[in-house]
Amino acid sequence: DEPEINLHPDKQVLFTRIIARLMNAGLRFIISTHSDYILRELNNLICISYGDITKSFAKKKLNYNVDEYINRNDINVYYFYFKDGEQKSTIEELKIDEYGMAVPSINDEIDTTGYKINMLNSMISDIQEAENEIKEKNIDDDEKDKQIYNKVAENEQKYN
Repeated sequence: DEPEINLHPDKQVLFTRIIARLMNAGLRFIISTHSDYILRELNNLICISYGDITKSFAKKKLNYNVDEYINRNDINVYYFYFKDGEQKSTIEELKIDEYGMAVPSINDEIDTTGYKINMLNSMISDIQEAENEIKEKNIDDDEKDKQIYNKVAENEQKYN
């Protein structure tokens, strides 16, 4: 249950690769996780099993071992979630293709977080640009803040 707890992201990736080795040695696992690192590494291990060229590249360039490849037909992934307004869990088996699987709630959150990061970076860039424009002006701090705010407000629709 949630093996990623207290593991640094690089150790979560290593853990996933160890699980793959054990799977390929014949052991079976049930793993519950919210870790994007584990899910993405599972996807990587599925992707690299796709054809000889991919396997060769993964071994030479990405330092994957042959015993870490995961055939997509060897695993099942189930997504547990609450439907809006319902008190019980819904269980959905996720489709696994040559690229792995997509977990809706995790992918949605990553997209939302990425959007926020991009928006904030853009805003900070606009603030820095406004600060540079008014740096040489001989005005008090309140007026500088007002001009910076106005500059950011001009670009507000860019953030929506």
